[in-house]
Amino acid sequence: MKKTIIISIILISVIAAICFCNIQGCWDVLREKRDIYVGFNYENDLPVIAAAKSPTNVFDIDDVTIDFYYGIARDIYEDHAALCTYLCMRTSDIQHFVEDYRSDFEETSLLDVKTRDEFLNGPFDVKIEWKALLGEPHYFRFKNTLTIPKEMLSEEETTIYFAVVLFREIDKENFDNSLHQIDLEKMNYMIDDSVFIKLNCKKIDENTVKVSAERRRY
Repeated sequence: MKKTIIISIILISVIAAICFCNIQGCWDVLREKRDIYVGFNYENDLPVIAAAKSPTNVFDIDDVTIDFYYGIARDIYEDHAALCTYLCMRTSDIQHFVEDYRSDFEETSLLDVKTRDEFLNGPFDVKIEWKALLGEPHYFRFKNTLTIPKEMLSEEETTIYFAVVLFREIDKENFDNSLHQIDLEKMNYMIDDSVFIKLNCKKIDENTVKVSAERRRY
C-alpha cells in the first residue's frame, strides 16, 4: 500500500511539473508579443486616427516594412484643410505654425498630402472600422505600406515616428496672437490635431531589428 502511495505521489509530481512547464511556455509566448497591432481601438474624440500593423515585430534590417492606417474621425468644416503624413525622428520637428502645409521640416520626410476633398471623399485605400465606444462609426480610409530606410536604423536603438497631422488655415481675423506671438503675414496654417505611431527599433544583430509600436498624441 505504501509503495503504491509513493508511486502515485511521484506520478502526480511529474505530471504537475510537466503541466507547469507547458503553462509557463504558453505564458512566455503570450508575454512575448510576436506582431505589431496598435491604434485600432478607441482613444478619444479628436479628429485624426492612426494605426499600425505587421505580422511580425522582428525584421531584416533591409526590410522593416509596416502597414500604417489613418483617417478622420470627425466632421471637418474648414475648406482649406489638409491631412499630411510624415516620417520623422522627433515629434518636435513638425512645427505648429507653417506658411504652407507642404513645408519641409528638419529631419522629417513628407510622405503624402490629402486635401479636405480627398480625405472626405476619396479615392480611398481601405475601409477598416475604428472601434469607437459611442456615436457613429468611423473608418481608417488610407493605408501606407512603408519600409523604414536602413539609414535611419544605424544606432543600436532608434526611435522613429509615423506622423499624421491635420492642418487648417488660420482665421487671421479672429486669431488671438497674444497667446502665440507669430508673424501672421508669413504663417497661414496651424496644426488642428496630430497623432503619432512611435516605433522603438532595437538591433538584435547587424542584420536584424526588433520593433515595438505605440500610439502617441502630439
